[in-house]
Amino acid sequence: MITVYFDDSGTHPESDVAVAACYVGEVDQWRALERDWQGARTAEGFEVFGMADILGGKEKFRDWPEEKRDRLIRRLISVMQIRSRKGFSYSVVKSEYDAVMTEQLKKRIGRFHYSFAVRGCLAAIANWRREFDIIGPMEYVFDQMSQGKGEIEAILNELIHDGDGEIFGLETGGWAFQSKKSLAPLQGIDILAHESYRHMVSCIVSPKPVPHSLADSYMWELHQGPLTTGFYTKDLLVKIANGTAQAFDRIGWGEPLTNAKGPRKRESFG
Repeated sequence: MITVYFDDSGTHPESDVAVAACYVGEVDQWRALERDWQGARTAEGFEVFGMADILGGKEKFRDWPEEKRDRLIRRLISVMQIRSRKGFSYSVVKSEYDAVMTEQLKKRIGRFHYSFAVRGCLAAIANWRREFDIIGPMEYVFDQMSQGKGEIEAILNELIHDGDGEIFGLETGGWAFQSKKSLAPLQGIDILAHESYRHMVSCIVSPKPVPHSLADSYMWELHQGPLTTGFYTKDLLVKIANGTAQAFDRIGWGEPLTNAKGPRKRESFG
């Protein structure tokens, strides 16, 4: 049995980019990864791994020297590459998505930018299954989220309803939303999601030279393993929007995915 673990980055309203990242792997390898993770916890002395926390020296990583933080990050990247079969990461610049997608389209393909990035990963997973002749269902596990869960579930249910579930290894109820605090695979995918976001911001959104330090991206190391990454350029978004609108014009627009109003700016109190 294969399980796919998903994590996100940039889903907070103030971010410029939304990222969906995932790794696929055999269940027995994910169990082995849990043991590897526990070995790293014991050796290095941490409880729950978070990329933002360790890079910022926060929580349990406070006062850790740079050398120790770097060593742990590289160790965990190596573990993820050994235990997984393939990684995927897709990103979208929020302002470009909002500028290109009409309100009518957003109702049908997703108001949440993360949902659209998840679609990119799903398409890549389908191609991977086809390339390696992988058949049968897969389990999908997403990190818990405060907004957008309903839209993700609606997308998955729609794929099954339309008869496309087998392409993605999807079955009704074959997914869950769980806390990364208790799942090492989700903590590991946090590395890919976080670094994909940083890479997009520093290289695409506001490119600028970054001094050599622990704040440098670990994307090069991540790409040493089986990994496919991509992002939606504005031209590609326009092409997708036009093609999707034309398709819905032919077959009918149907019902909106969910009643969700989409991501909202955080209100300030006091």
